[in-house]
Amino acid sequence: CGPQHVRALHGEFYWFLAVCPRGYHWGAISAKKSDFVTILNSLLRHIRGKVGNDRVRFVKFDGGAEFVTEAALQIHRAWKLDFSVNCPTHHWQTGPVERGHSIHQDSMHTMGSYADTPSVLWGHNFLLSIEVHNLKLHAGADVCPYFDLTGLAPDSQFIYIWGCLAVVHNHSVNPDKFYPRGLPCIYLGTGYFEGVHGAKFLNPVTGQLLFSTNMTVSEHFFPFKELVSNPAAVRDCFGLLGFRNLVAWIIINKRVRKCFNSTWYIGTI
Repeated sequence: CGPQHVRALHGEFYWFLAVCPRGYHWGAISAKKSDFVTILNSLLRHIRGKVGNDRVRFVKFDGGAEFVTEAALQIHRAWKLDFSVNCPTHHWQTGPVERGHSIHQDSMHTMGSYADTPSVLWGHNFLLSIEVHNLKLHAGADVCPYFDLTGLAPDSQFIYIWGCLAVVHNHSVNPDKFYPRGLPCIYLGTGYFEGVHGAKFLNPVTGQLLFSTNMTVSEHFFPFKELVSNPAAVRDCFGLLGFRNLVAWIIINKRVRKCFNSTWYIGTI
């Protein structure tokens, strides 16, 4: 799906959603459509790691050109996959995948509006939405999609409220024992789809992602929301550089528009 109206923080422009007939969802984000070959290979390795080699035998996709390149066909042959195009006359998905897009878009809007996170974080919001979908029980089902696929109890120890504050233990070498051991960060999900054990955080000072299992999470403080009501607390928490970056990411959500009466105002995308 894509391109999105805002390029993600680390350059992503497209999302990829795979839907199992039994309800399990898998996703990825990328900067360009040609990354589909790498994404497909990651999907197949992910499923093989969860359930073994003999579960993926058929792939169905829309009429996008990126799905039928020679490199993609080589992946299909190497993994002994049958495939078909379910809607060759147009480029949009139908059926379960389209419903999956709608489900995750609604979930992303809900989480994003609750924490007031900017649009540049849509990629990680999308991945967390998929993981939550796989872990929860749906109407008409006796087990969650994760248990249905793997036979294992779901692990939700790294699921927190999207966009909340977290202090991550600093594993780097500290100059002295009085140096701060914690890095204030923003919770963005887990490392499930990246193959990393632990939660995923954004360091506003550097703009980089961190993965850790050693953190203290405050699910009652949302830095992006506090920028409006209590900006001094956010500045004290992340420092001046982190505060500036948070403000800059919020501004991407805004654009100047001109009214019919020739006055200018700032609107939200």
